Amino acid sequence: MPQPEKWSHEAIVAFVKYATEAYAETESCGEFGVGLLARVLDVNQIPLKDGEDALLVNWCELTITRDDGTLIYKNNFATNHQITEINVEAIVSAGRTRWKVENKNNNTLKTKGYNLEHNFGH
Repeated sequence: MPQPEKWSHEAIVAFVKYATEAYAETESCGEFGVGLLARVLDVNQIPLKDGEDALLVNWCELTITRDDGTLIYKNNFATNHQITEINVEAIVSAGRTRWKVENKNNNTLKTKGYNLEHNFGH
């Protein structure tokens, strides 16, 4: 279970913890490459924040480890698309691809003379 202090949205942590303890969550594992194991955990319709006016999102987490348990990659994604066993792989792939594009693009703009500073105004 993710640690709340590492999350920007603590309400998601609470609801994911509740949902995964109270209900059988959708969890799938599969090979992600030679010697790598991918684990996906997902929960649908959880509030993005505390409060009655909170936007409900569908959340999933991708964890990739080596056969020996060494963590390679871990990230969480929120979407408005209902997550099912049929589409979870595509949602995680799209989220990971978007993260890679944004991360690599922003790093290039920051470190290659474009003078871009990170925006912390989420």
